[in-house]
Amino acid sequence: MNRLFLILIAVFLCGCQTIKQDTSLGQTAHESRDDQESALLAVVGAVSDKELSEKDLRNLVKDIKNDEEARSAINVVADSISNKQLRVKYCPVTGKRYAASLSICPVHNVELKWVE
Repeated sequence: MNRLFLILIAVFLCGCQTIKQDTSLGQTAHESRDDQESALLAVVGAVSDKELSEKDLRNLVKDIKNDEEARSAINVVADSISNKQLRVKYCPVTGKRYAASLSICPVHNVELKWVE
């Protein structure tokens, strides 16, 4: 549950933005930073069942920046929900998930399999 919490927060903090197409103007509009923070706080509140302060949020970002495994998980999630990649691969030895752009497990040197 804690890992899921970190992943959700990191996805929002690492610049995951909702993009909508305005067909009448032919332009793409991005959410504002305030909208992103508001959405993040709502998700964090729902997952953790408590409200985070700005200080708690900053501390969480620092923790994520220092945790290589959390960053890796965040990258996998961000890649899997981006328009570029819709799938994730995993190592058959440990089950650890990786971005679809990788073909060989960097730890076990075995071919990665697609998550279905």
